[in-house]
Amino acid sequence: MKLVIATFKETVASLKDLQYGPKILAKTGKQAYWYWTKYFLALAGLGLFLILAAITYFVPQVPKFLSQNFPESQPAIYTDSGISFILDTTGKITDLSDYKTGILVTADKIFFKDQQSKVQEIAIKKFEDTAFDKNTIVNWSGENKPLLWGIVASSAVLILLSYGSFLYISYLVIMLAAAVGIWALSLILKKRISYINSLKLVFYASVLPLIVSSFSFLSASSQIAFIIQTGLFSIYAVGWLWYLPKK
Repeated sequence: MKLVIATFKETVASLKDLQYGPKILAKTGKQAYWYWTKYFLALAGLGLFLILAAITYFVPQVPKFLSQNFPESQPAIYTDSGISFILDTTGKITDLSDYKTGILVTADKIFFKDQQSKVQEIAIKKFEDTAFDKNTIVNWSGENKPLLWGIVASSAVLILLSYGSFLYISYLVIMLAAAVGIWALSLILKKRISYINSLKLVFYASVLPLIVSSFSFLSASSQIAFIIQTGLFSIYAVGWLWYLPKK
């Protein structure tokens, strides 16, 4: 808890002072990297908590939902917010090719397709001659809520880990590239800091945009969110560089 409070205080102090640059450069590269990573992990953890809380709330309502919305025959397909759920005991992995993201349940496997078109699978006990009519599905979901929660939760964790890993690597690549720009700007401004020190500024300047990006779904336009994030990054990265002493 003390570490969390100390990190938050440092963030507030850095964002309030454009002359905070020398203190950032006094950090090691590892410290600056870990500073940004702590925020990424914290936001990922918060996202996971909210997802599991939502699953815990909605799973008990699944039997009622299925009884009202589940189709009478297979394949049973339900799509919401760009994610499709397909139940087809004779289905194949290629059936997911028509969907950007989705979950396919067959007789012996569950397939998960993420936004990067990567497909993961989990083997399950073969359903054999089980009749998958509407009443069977509704009754099963009502009698196996803990198991249903586990299946949905594990699916959510797999998707979050896959998407989170992709985002993490993407952010790192972008920050490594941005550090080149800050380093070049330091030469123009006669600050002449090293690439590693430029990267430190980038790590610190990327924290606030990272927080904003986590809540960008509140924006009616992704372009607006991108402009805000880019603006905040530029203000702090360039601002801290600007107030560094010339060399």
